[in-house]
Amino acid sequence: MPQLYHVVTEPKYDEVWSFCNGMASVLLDGKIGFVDYTGREVIPCIYDYVPSGPDQAQGDFVFWDDLARVCIDGKWGYIDKTGAVIVPFKYEWVGDFHDGLAAVTENEKTGYIDKTGEETIPLRYDWAGEFSGGVAVVSLGGKFGLIDWEGAEVVPLIYDAAYNNSSGGFTDGLVAVMVGDWETGKWGFLDRAGREIAPPVYDDIIRYPSFGSGFYDGMIAARLDSKWGFLDGEGNEAVQFMYDSIQPFYNGLAAVISNGKKGFVDKTGNEVVPLIYDDDEVMRYSTTFINGLTQAVSRNGKWGIVDKAGREIVPCAYDEAFRMFDGMARVRIGDLETGKWGFVDLTGRETVPCIYSEASHFSEGLAAVKLDGRWGFIDITGEVVIPYAYEDARSFGNGLAAVMQGGKWGFIDKTGKEVVPLQYDGIDVFGGFRRGVTPVKLDGKWGVIDKTGKMVVPPKYDYVEINSRAYRPFGFSEGLAMIRLDGKYGFIDATGKEVVPPRYDEIGRFGFSEGMVHVQSGGKWGFISVP
Repeated sequence: MPQLYHVVTEPKYDEVWSFCNGMASVLLDGKIGFVDYTGREVIPCIYDYVPSGPDQAQGDFVFWDDLARVCIDGKWGYIDKTGAVIVPFKYEWVGDFHDGLAAVTENEKTGYIDKTGEETIPLRYDWAGEFSGGVAVVSLGGKFGLIDWEGAEVVPLIYDAAYNNSSGGFTDGLVAVMVGDWETGKWGFLDRAGREIAPPVYDDIIRYPSFGSGFYDGMIAARLDSKWGFLDGEGNEAVQFMYDSIQPFYNGLAAVISNGKKGFVDKTGNEVVPLIYDDDEVMRYSTTFINGLTQAVSRNGKWGIVDKAGREIVPCAYDEAFRMFDGMARVRIGDLETGKWGFVDLTGRETVPCIYSEASHFSEGLAAVKLDGRWGFIDITGEVVIPYAYEDARSFGNGLAAVMQGGKWGFIDKTGKEVVPLQYDGIDVFGGFRRGVTPVKLDGKWGVIDKTGKMVVPPKYDYVEINSRAYRPFGFSEGLAMIRLDGKYGFIDATGKEVVPPRYDEIGRFGFSEGMVHVQSGGKWGFISVP
């Protein structure tokens, strides 16, 4: 039988990273090189370090503007995709190219080079950030300012600190600057033209890497005289400095806290959702409106739901409340052990009374609920559509729901008809059918069935992964599902054909990238591809 997959590189490397733009970094005997789609080692494994490859989980952006910064014998330089040395290895550190220039350091001084290696801005600074929009943040003698492509000072080096993203660049065209020390210094903001849109009078700014030093969704988060507020992109006070804590804007609203109570403000400072809700641990990180519409809130220990207009559409009368699905939200009265679940609609009406010991969210118009020890399904009016006959049940997806009876699993449709007989020992609890199939377990082995119940893959594997997980995105990635047998991994297609026999000890956790996946055998890594 002909082999249905192609071994791009036999497992021989100590570590490999995913393909990106036709290249993948590989590690052999402590040295890093690069292979192409054919498996050819285009760039030999001679480098000590490649910061944008092995530094990152998937090896993304190894080559930035077709150049990679690499280190050999403690010195840095740049190579192209052929391995040709474009900038000699003479620097103590080099950055990525931005706007055609890259920061480099030699003899503890930093300046900039272009892609030919010419030092266009002398190496005279103690630190230098990346260029963005024609300017860059630099530091000399403990002072920070801005320079342009020519090295001219756009903003004199008068500030004691400058902060934005990790590379020293701009986020949304702004960079934060400070005057004074880190304990008592004052913060302000500059734009790319060097204009001081917010003078350094603020005690602190929000410094979240993902949000970019306080500027997010067009608003600047800052603290003044121990209170937090927001400036707009022009430095004008948009939200009064009166809050004990704030979160960045998202979808036009920001969570704010004062005197232990939480609400939401818009970009004009209007308190759209009044500050009457609890600031508990759950609410601390629950700061965004689901689907831009609703947000669960608690008041005096009781939960409800508000909309973006500030209307309390579900009163804070429940011991727990969840986000809305299909226009319905699960709510609970009583404690977690003995409490009862029901549902409320978008008007706040409790259309399904709190009588159920357990309940799943609505999906495809039905919800699985448990009453008197048995599971059934109800519609949004609370009417029983499928009787309480099951020991366990999952939500509907693609017209089918998994149910268990007598310790055996199968699938029913929305009429309650048993489409897939209840004969399986296990199902994939993370999801139902994908590409029309799903894994099932029988007599200790996993196989695959389709939506009619037909056995596509006989139960012979120790594991079959069809629905993606975090760190395991193999849910028919590239049309394949991962299998495991006797501790070895391979792949099958949607018809059950064994495209890659289970022969590998491990599969790269990030799945396929550019048609390639890395595989391990005997402690060494290589690459395979499929048609």
